[in-house]
Amino acid sequence: MPRQRLLESEQLVKGVTTSVQSASQEILLVSAYLKIEAMNWLLEIIPPHVSVKVLARWRKQDLLNGASDIGVYNLIAERDWGFYIDTDVHTKVMVVDAASMFIGSSNYTSNGLHLFGSGNKELNIEVQPTLSEVSQINDYFSAAYQVTPPMFRFMYEEIEASKVNIDDSFADLEWSLEVQNCFEPIVDKLWVSECIFLSSTQFNEINDERKIHDESLWLGPPSLNKAKAMRIFKWLDYQLKQSQRDLRFGELSSLLHSSLINQPAPYRQEVKVFIRNLFSWVEVLDLYQVVQYNHSKSIVNPYVETNA
Repeated sequence: MPRQRLLESEQLVKGVTTSVQSASQEILLVSAYLKIEAMNWLLEIIPPHVSVKVLARWRKQDLLNGASDIGVYNLIAERDWGFYIDTDVHTKVMVVDAASMFIGSSNYTSNGLHLFGSGNKELNIEVQPTLSEVSQINDYFSAAYQVTPPMFRFMYEEIEASKVNIDDSFADLEWSLEVQNCFEPIVDKLWVSECIFLSSTQFNEINDERKIHDESLWLGPPSLNKAKAMRIFKWLDYQLKQSQRDLRFGELSSLLHSSLINQPAPYRQEVKVFIRNLFSWVEVLDLYQVVQYNHSKSIVNPYVETNA
């Protein structure tokens, strides 16, 4: 197979069929929208011994308007496949045994794949992925929430209740806060591009490519609420929850160095700059309490109970 091959929907179905029927290890599927017809097709052609993980967007409005089918979960669960949700995902990609990757515009729906002879005009590419590219797709699952049977039942009941009022112009098309809280992913890995390149002081003084990078993360003027939505701060919160103590500058530098996905990894001095900037924003936004020592700083762990 050449390094890459352009495929229309019908060609994608043929290519995926050939690839997955000979799969022996693992299949990763990411599709913003998922429909039962497409999942039944995959169930027929994927060997039963192959490990499969599926990730979809599954916003509440997607399920209410029929862009995705909530019944897909039952089909996946019956085969003991893993099912994950990331409500921000818009990617469409399948990786087979880390040897073939199909990526493009086709959602895994009957229209996206032309399963019944007609559908949307789509283009995809079949490539031989590098190990780094396979790792990048795996990171989608690391950043997503794995759906459990109790969680699915809760979501199903909410969808059924919303259908009763679907004709109401004021019908709630967003998941309840109870469901949204379950979508909070564990952020234990980061790309360098998700780190902050400027401190809070530098952000207002410097105008170069670092400022452009940071502005793309903040999406406007920096604020506490925006910080809480950024992956670098979610990573910090995860590290605090995992530890049972306050975290000093040096320890956080080591943790970030081991958490970065990029290969080769950045120099430790560069990682220290990222942590310095992180501390700066934590203090300015009052995200956590910071304690100053003679030659270092520490973030006070809010998840550790203190004796009164």
